[in-house]
Amino acid sequence: MTLSAEIVKRGALLARYAHVVTTFEPGRDIRMTDAEIEQRRRLDDWERHERAFAKFVLENVKAVKNRKGYTAAQLAARMSTAGWPLSVSSLNGMLGKKKRATITITEVFAFAAALEVPPVELLFPTSSSAYDQGRGVTISPGFTTSPEAALDWFTGDTTHDDRDRLLRAAILEAREDLRASIAKIEAIEAGRRLPATAKSEDDG
Repeated sequence: MTLSAEIVKRGALLARYAHVVTTFEPGRDIRMTDAEIEQRRRLDDWERHERAFAKFVLENVKAVKNRKGYTAAQLAARMSTAGWPLSVSSLNGMLGKKKRATITITEVFAFAAALEVPPVELLFPTSSSAYDQGRGVTISPGFTTSPEAALDWFTGDTTHDDRDRLLRAAILEAREDLRASIAKIEAIEAGRRLPATAKSEDDG
């Protein structure tokens, strides 16, 4: 095969597989297509969401446990009565620094039964030391709302069709907060400029 024929052949192959990613990036398989990379990114987002939600629920479990004054041994015993034979060391690990990748709905039910609270108090607490008022509840990646709105949706007081309405309300609220913050900053800056302006007029 002549050199020119080889070049033509390789050019045809490149054109045929132009959709395949060939640019190297850290953590990126050069054999993956853009669609596969996007799929992996979304799966990574979902796994992060699962870990974050598991942490969120376990923080609420710990808050209720402390509020009721249960020791780890007492809660472990109550968990066993609820049907989940959980050792004290395992419980301490879950409520401590040991990270859970996920938490199942049956585990939430067991904790709720042991703590004698409705499951929604662990999922969507409207009043809890573990609930950060500025964070909200993340239902799925990219969709965060208030615990009240999440509770309404979960119990059927609103439908999932209200998602857009909730999102619009959240966006409007965020815009109002931003406007208020900008106004405060502008007022502070104006207050700082006033003494300098008055001094200039006095000097004139």
